[in-house]
Amino acid sequence: MTIRTALLASLIGAFLGADARAQVDWPDGAAAFGAQDFAAARTLWEAEANTGSARARFGLGLLYDLGLGVGRDPVKAMRWYLESAEQGLPKAQFNVGVMLDAGTGGTRSVEAAAIWYARAAASGHRRAQYNLGLLYAQGDGVPQNPDVAAFWLAAAAEELPAAADQLAGLPEVDEGVLTAPLPLAEAMVSEEGPLRAELVWSAPPQPAGSVYVVELRAADRQGLPVEITETTSASATAIPLPEEGRTYFWRVSSVDATAAAYESSPWRRLEGGEVADPAPMAGQSITIRTREFDIPALRLGREIAESFRAAGLRTHLSVGASSATQTTVAYAFERDASLARDVAAFLPVLRQNAAAFGASRQALPGNITVDLVGGTAE
Repeated sequence: MTIRTALLASLIGAFLGADARAQVDWPDGAAAFGAQDFAAARTLWEAEANTGSARARFGLGLLYDLGLGVGRDPVKAMRWYLESAEQGLPKAQFNVGVMLDAGTGGTRSVEAAAIWYARAAASGHRRAQYNLGLLYAQGDGVPQNPDVAAFWLAAAAEELPAAADQLAGLPEVDEGVLTAPLPLAEAMVSEEGPLRAELVWSAPPQPAGSVYVVELRAADRQGLPVEITETTSASATAIPLPEEGRTYFWRVSSVDATAAAYESSPWRRLEGGEVADPAPMAGQSITIRTREFDIPALRLGREIAESFRAAGLRTHLSVGASSATQTTVAYAFERDASLARDVAAFLPVLRQNAAAFGASRQALPGNITVDLVGGTAE
C-alpha cells in the first residue's frame, strides 16, 4: 500500500506558532526552536521533558526525526514521540502512527499504526482522520469497512481536499451482519484538554444504518454509579471524564438501525485493558426510577433492587429521575424482552395496578428501565 507520509517538515513552522526572532536567553525549548537555535532547544526540551512535558518530548522527537541540531536518529525520535503520545498529545500520536505505518524507527505494524491514528483522530487531528479513513477503505491493518472509512474521510475533508476525493471513490461492499466490535485500545489521558478516556475499536461492515454505542461506567467516591454514553459512527472516541481516582469500565455495542438488535463487546477496564470481572459489569442491568417525593415507590424500589442484586443483576435506584404517572417497564431491544417480562412479573405482586409494558429508544443495550409510581406520601 502507499505509505502515508507525515509531512513533518510542515511542523517546523507550525510548532506552537513560534517565530524566529533573535533572543539571548530562550524562556523555553519552543522559543529556541522557533528561532532555529536547535542546540538550545534540545537542552531546554530535555529539562522540560524531565518534568513530564508532553510537548517537550514531542519537540525532542522532532529534532531527532528531522536531524535538527543532532544526528538524525529514527529510533530516538520514535521513543520521544511515543512518550508524548502516551500522554495524549494528538500530533505525537499521529507521528507514532506514521512511523509504525512506514516501519521507521522500528518494526512496521499497520495494526498498531491504526490504533495511534485512531487516538489522534478522535481528538480531531485531520491527517490522522485521513490516514485512518484510508486504512478502513483498503482493509489494511483493520477490517475493510466503507462506512467507518466514510466517517473519518468526511471529517478530514473539512480541511483536506484529498480526503474529499478519496471519499467519492470509496468501494461498495456488501452489507454485513451485526457483529460485536473488537476493542483495540483504551487510555486515560489529560494532555491538550480535560481528563478523557481515549477508546479505540474496530468492526467489519454492519447492516445499513447501524451505529456504535459506547458505555463508560464507574462508581463515585460515595459508591454511586456514574454512567456516560455516546452514540457514534466512528471507530474511536475521546470522552471527558468527571475526575481521576475512579475505576472505569467500558464496552462498545453495534446497534442496528431499528434498535431491535445489538451485539456488545466484553466490558474492559479503562486502565489495564483486561476484561472485567463479569459480576460488577453484568451484560444486562436494571434502572429503577421514582419521583422525588413518592415514598411508597421508593420503598418498593429498594425492595426490588435488593431482590435483583441478589439474583446477580446490576441494579441502580435513581430517586427523582422519573416523571411517569404510572408504573412501566421499558426496554429498547428484542433480546432484552425476556428479562423485561421477568421484571414486570414482579410488579403485580407489589402493586395492584397492572404495569404498562413496551419498548423505549432511550434505554441502553441490555438495560431495563422501571418507572415506579406508588402515590404521594401523606
